[in-house]
Amino acid sequence: MSLIAVAGRGDGGIDLQGYWYLPFVTPPPSLGGSTANTGKMVTSSTASTVTGTALSTLMPRRKIRVVAQCKAEKRAVFPKYVRELEGALSRRIHDQQQLHAAQNVLPVATDTLHEDPPTTVAFLISESPFSLSTIDHAMSSHLPLVLLHLPPPGSFAKPPSRRRGRRKESQPVESVPRVLAAATGMPNASLLKLAPTLEIRSEMLINPGLDKEVERLTLWWDGQPLQHWIPEVL
Repeated sequence: MSLIAVAGRGDGGIDLQGYWYLPFVTPPPSLGGSTANTGKMVTSSTASTVTGTALSTLMPRRKIRVVAQCKAEKRAVFPKYVRELEGALSRRIHDQQQLHAAQNVLPVATDTLHEDPPTTVAFLISESPFSLSTIDHAMSSHLPLVLLHLPPPGSFAKPPSRRRGRRKESQPVESVPRVLAAATGMPNASLLKLAPTLEIRSEMLINPGLDKEVERLTLWWDGQPLQHWIPEVL
């Protein structure tokens, strides 16, 4: 994925935009059976600690347009933000369709990087967790969405709420252990129609040299780790 910041006047409520390069579910006939991409693979120094063999970077990839909104709320993120993102995504899709209609261009996939017009996916990225109603709204949306929870390092998950009511004197106070908040990625059903074997997993990597655990989100495709790949020329 390759993103740039676009926040500012006239951004339409979008903070980041760019492209995501995912494997084809079924490569188009126009590829002529080719399985090669010309590009570069971006990996981290800890990639080798992931169990399993990463999928080949030579897999045919399709270019998917990405727009994202970023939130740093102190409380849980509520459905209004998903509705705002849906509105921004709908406007982007409508504008792209109008532009291509005016140019009399038909949607076509000529190769791995030239799907015209490209599919658009929206991300809602938040430091705070999403409310249950927000998750329900996003997961049922007809637009392809991903909820991405990226808590600040060292933050703790909110303990489960207790039922209201007075506690009996003989009832002991329950001790709730403090648990570090985990990063999570939740694609909705509309996105999984485009990428049915895509998974966003939260993994804990152990660095023996630093005696430290590092959490990160990783992409899996068809049950195997998917390496980050971008073309040489964006």
